[in-house]
Parts: sequence; structure tokens; C-alpha cells
Amino acid sequence: VALAAACLYFREDKSNSKLTDKRHRESLRRLTHNWQLSPSVIDVIEPNHDEAAQLEDLFPSNIQSMDLNLVQVSASLLAADTGFLVNDAKVAHKAGAWLHIDICDGSTFSRFALSSLGPASIKALRQAIPDAYLDVHLAANDPYRHFSALAASGANRVTVQLEAIDDIERLVNAVQHAFILFGCRFGLALAPQTPIESIQRFLDAGLDIDLINILAVEPGTGGQLLQKHVLDKLTLLATRYPHIPFRQIDGGLNPSNARAAVLAGANVLAAGSAIFTTNYQRKNSLSSSVYRETSIANAVLDLQQGGGRP
Repeated sequence: VALAAACLYFREDKSNSKLTDKRHRESLRRLTHNWQLSPSVIDVIEPNHDEAAQLEDLFPSNIQSMDLNLVQVSASLLAADTGFLVNDAKVAHKAGAWLHIDICDGSTFSRFALSSLGPASIKALRQAIPDAYLDVHLAANDPYRHFSALAASGANRVTVQLEAIDDIERLVNAVQHAFILFGCRFGLALAPQTPIESIQRFLDAGLDIDLINILAVEPGTGGQLLQKHVLDKLTLLATRYPHIPFRQIDGGLNPSNARAAVLAGANVLAAGSAIFTTNYQRKNSLSSSVYRETSIANAVLDLQQGGGRP
């Protein structure tokens, strides 16, 4: 009933062309707060095709026809304040986001970045937010050894950095074991320079891949600019491998470039700095919890709307 009311409200109100973006966002936030709905499931965004025409002409028709309202945001905790980690994760989750967890071991596959998150962190997040979708990205040596531990800790999916995989048979065994015991899904992450064709050998090995993560920045550190050439990889992924349901772009995203990523084929937007390090938060590291929570929730929604409208 709540979902129907929300959809009806916006479908009736969209006839008023003078409705401002600010009023639109405020109304949506009020509805989602009152009814505890995820913004990602409410059909409220009406793409402006005139303004988007130049971008849309660059991509195949099957990409243009994709439902832009079904874009999922995955909030990267790499950019969150570790002192507020669980609280920030709860706010992002309540706003409708997955929780994206980067696990890096300081190897070349993470460009020598070392993260403080691991199986214990995942377990703590699962206990604190039982219904959260934990979207884990593993960039580490010997990923087969870590896969089961991450699954057992509560990960819904473990996406392995493709360049770290040198033994497909061990990978297949680890993935099958994790799925049978824990229901954990499997994904592949590709560094910016890795061609999309590299995933074919994993499909040939019989792996059930439900997500491909196209890194738009070098792995391991946040705050980088999106490398625009990866948008071509997203389009190739969507056209050559349409059976893979989730196409994630990871890094360098903000409300201004999210739509270009979606038009290229992405349906999952992984972002950290755009959500957890807003201008206000950078200037006020000791900001009140209420303002911080509002800022994070609004950032998730703004990114969602950026992916669904020009």
C-alpha cells in the first residue's frame, strides 16, 4: 500500500512541469522515511530525453531502453569515517544502498593499498545490520584462501580482482563451496586497463558470475577521477554478456557523471567519496550525528537521481 501510494503521488505530481528538483527530493525523502521504503524501488524519475540526447546517441538501443529507475547504489565504506563506520553504514543502508567493502592486502593487485577491513568487520556489520546487502570487493593475493572466510562472515557476494587469479580450478572450488554453505555469490572485478574479453575464460570454466565490477579508477584508494575510457568497457559488457545481471562501475562517481555511466550500461554505482566525504563533512569532522546522517542519506539519493536523470 505504501509503495502504491508513493508511486501514485509522484505520477500525479509529475504533470506539473514547474515541480522543482528540490521539492521532488524533499518529498521523496519524506515518503521513504515515513514508510521506510528504499528510493531505488520507487518510480519517480522522469529522464529528460532532450538534454540526454547527445549521450544516448553514443550507446546501443538496448542500453538506451534500460530502466534508469532500477539503478542500485553501493556505498563504499573505504571512504567512511572508521569512527562512525557502523552508524554510517546503517544510514547508507536505510537510504537504499548496498554496502561496498573493499579488502586490500597491500599487494600489487590493490596497488599496495592496505585496508583495515576484513572478515571481522564483515561479521560485525552483518550483526549490526542483519538485512544489509554486503557487496565485498577482494583485491588480494591468494583470493581462494580468503573467499570462504569472507562468505562465512556474512558477505552476500565476493567480487574477486581478476588480475589476482592464477588458478581457475581453485577458484571454482572456493566459489562452489561458499555458495553451497553460505549462499554467497561470485563476481569479477577488472582493473581499468584489463579488457572485457578477459572474463570469457571464467565463463568457459563454468563459473556462475552474477556481477562484473568495472573499476573506473586504480584499485586501493578513494577520491580519484573517473577514467572515461571504461565507459566503453561497460557498453561491451552489456552487449556481449547480457546474461550477467549486474554491471557495476566502481570509483570516481558523483551525481554529475552517474548518468553517463548508466547510459553506458551500468546498473550498480559503487561510490565512496561522493557519499561519505561531502564538503560539509570535510570541513566539520566533528559534525553532529543528525547532520552527518542527513548528509549521507541525501548523498545516496542524489547519486541515485544522478544515475536516473540528466
